[in-house]
Amino acid sequence: MPILFLFFLGMAQTSWGAAPVIPASEHAAINLDSLSQWNGKVIQKITIQGLVRTHEYAVRWLTTQTEGDTFDAEIWSHGVRKLYNTQALYDIITEVKPADGDKIELVLKITDKWTLVPDINIQGSQSALFWQVGAFDNNLLGNFTIISIVYGQFNGLANYDLNVSQEWILNTDYMASIDISQYTNTPLDAAGWTRTQQELLIGRRFPPKIRLFAPIDFYQDTGLETFSGQQWAISPTFILGRSNLTNYLEEGYEWTVATNIVNPQTTDKNYAALKTGLKLTKVVGGKSNFALYSAVGGTLAPLRSYQYYLGGYNTVRGYGTYRLIGPSFGVLNLEYRPYLWSYRSALPFLDWVVFQGCVFTDWGAVLGKGVLQTLGSVGVGLRMNFVKYAGSILRFDYAQTLSPNEGTGFSFSIGQFF
Repeated sequence: MPILFLFFLGMAQTSWGAAPVIPASEHAAINLDSLSQWNGKVIQKITIQGLVRTHEYAVRWLTTQTEGDTFDAEIWSHGVRKLYNTQALYDIITEVKPADGDKIELVLKITDKWTLVPDINIQGSQSALFWQVGAFDNNLLGNFTIISIVYGQFNGLANYDLNVSQEWILNTDYMASIDISQYTNTPLDAAGWTRTQQELLIGRRFPPKIRLFAPIDFYQDTGLETFSGQQWAISPTFILGRSNLTNYLEEGYEWTVATNIVNPQTTDKNYAALKTGLKLTKVVGGKSNFALYSAVGGTLAPLRSYQYYLGGYNTVRGYGTYRLIGPSFGVLNLEYRPYLWSYRSALPFLDWVVFQGCVFTDWGAVLGKGVLQTLGSVGVGLRMNFVKYAGSILRFDYAQTLSPNEGTGFSFSIGQFF
């Protein structure tokens, strides 16, 4: 793996005795107190330094304020948060210099991330083996366009996915994506089924806190307990708030409400679903993170293939994927990610690496035909955050199942669970 090679090579070039150099922007990514003293001044000039792969005009689209505007620290800081949330930039620092008369000059210092990185997920349990490899780039052509392609297998059955998305289209609040995929589901107590799907997503942001979008899916399923022929669904989704990123920490909240309207043109295949979820992230002690995710949902889908599943590295760790299936579900995930240590490598292509531990617990339940089934696990993990590489958080998790006790399971992936 290229990232692991860079990590071990960088360790050889690092002085472990020296304190890690962490920019002020990490402790307070957007320091309103220091910037607000310049409120009301006219922006005479904006200088952007440090860009290599990102177009300057793309950065200016997100910072919003431009030459000739009256400086507003809150608006400017919101733009800096958007730059962090692209996951394509880090070490973002704003300097303000007095200029002619009642004017100021803004100097925005930015470091580009390397954004073409591998995508790897591996999970093993007592009953299933899942693996997936591929690559993604979240700054294609320097415009913050995201593209990913992956291929994998679940118990020997093939899966693939190709996605291209743009959260910020030009200098607007619109977003869009297209996705082509095939994935296989194999519950422990039922025959597997495969879906081949094409998706188009369109959406709009309503600053500062609301996002609305509607994926439209066209798909065909094969296997037992599936509807025959071409199907389609539209899923209007509302998100309030944002869990904002900095160099390696998150803070904020996101409340999501998603509906799913399937095959409305038919009488024998149509059904609906509703799901709501809450994500909370909090910086603890300046360097560590607490994260919570909770969701509930229900569907009128008559066939198990279209109901909710629990189990696996992205719901309840330690159990096999699709361990439980039912028309109604609830899930709660808690993680504490304590800061362990970090260092700046002398190698410029490695730069800053941050290590976090992880203590977690996952709980979930499905309800079907009056029967409530539950899953619960606890575990520990390690996060290796290569800040220079977009999304490159190597995640190792080891979980002990509790309710019911089915042994242990492990998972490895690139990127946080939630």
